[in-house]
Amino acid sequence: MPQGTVGPFFNDEFGDTYIAIYALSGDGYSYAQLKQYADNIRKRMLQLGDVEKVDFFGKQDEKIFIEFSDAKLANLKLDLREVAVAIQAQNALAPAGTLVSNSFNISLCVTGGLKSETELNNLPLRVANQNFRLGDLATVRRAYVAPPHV
Repeated sequence: MPQGTVGPFFNDEFGDTYIAIYALSGDGYSYAQLKQYADNIRKRMLQLGDVEKVDFFGKQDEKIFIEFSDAKLANLKLDLREVAVAIQAQNALAPAGTLVSNSFNISLCVTGGLKSETELNNLPLRVANQNFRLGDLATVRRAYVAPPHV
């Protein structure tokens, strides 16, 4: 498809046959509420005998945004690069040892797989010989990518 082409598009590969395409909209409902409703419809449709596949088109991606205040960082005499390095170090996959038995060895890793805004807000950081929570330095929020990627 040429770059700059605007959708919606659907997958028309051999083997995929779309019988129907439905649009879901609702005045006064948030995108998250519509997505939840669409997920419920999808589950119900997949329980029907002749339905093999239900796809979503135009789905918006969610991201977690970390927004720093320049004034707050300057007041605490912190460099944003140092904060970024501290965050990256906290969220890394680190070897934690090996579980040894008679028949096998299993490498153990401690993951930094942060999964929610709350976990990010409470993430302990050590920057410039000072201890902080990420939420002390930044606003952490979940939002949809704007503009939506189609």
